[in-house]
Amino acid sequence: MKLSPFKMNMFVQCRRRYKYHYVDNLIKRYKKDWPWLTMGQNVHDTLFLFLDKIKTPQERTYERAEAILKMKWRANRKGFKDREQEREFGLIALGQIKRFIETQNLDVKPFRLEQFHEAMIDPELILNGRIDRIDELTDGSLHIIDYKTGEASRGIDDFQLLVYSLLVIHNFSRPIAKVSNLYLDSGEFYSISPDSTQLEITAMKIRDIAQQIASETEFPVKIGPLCKYCDFMEICDAQRS
Repeated sequence: MKLSPFKMNMFVQCRRRYKYHYVDNLIKRYKKDWPWLTMGQNVHDTLFLFLDKIKTPQERTYERAEAILKMKWRANRKGFKDREQEREFGLIALGQIKRFIETQNLDVKPFRLEQFHEAMIDPELILNGRIDRIDELTDGSLHIIDYKTGEASRGIDDFQLLVYSLLVIHNFSRPIAKVSNLYLDSGEFYSISPDSTQLEITAMKIRDIAQQIASETEFPVKIGPLCKYCDFMEICDAQRS
């Protein structure tokens, strides 16, 4: 079994959605183009190219980043209902890029950028996920960073951050100084410094979710406010409730 934070979160949020996506493999047929996902993808792609291709801090300017964003936007404009909505999301994206330039260390030379990582944590269980950025600190420890293009959550769940920590430790055998969400609207970090107890509890939680997935047969629907953002709403029992 292969599990990512996204996959586990989907199962916990709604088992029916998980079934449609991963058991029935219906995502290609019903996948929707959501405007906030398009914006988020374009911002992530822009920051990757900005830090990966532009090597000197002097050249890492807002104008260079804006040009990259516009290039990525022309290639990916899916999901907007009209030009006005596209313009609104475009301005949000530009604002996030501007905030990044204003608030972040542009001298940084990331240790890893936008890489997919995989680790076997049990003989029959593989953990995987794509991590936006890993920085190496002066003492050799690592700082894991996940970009967030949405609003900062009030009740932040550390689970995803701890899963990323497990992945990085398994792959690089390096101490983790901290793991962070970087909220691009504000330029602010939410960070934790994971300890061995937290990581052990996280590994146990992953194994528990894996066991629940393996034993699930009914995949009940969970109706709630997230239903309206579900790709499978048109075929789900939730729409008839």
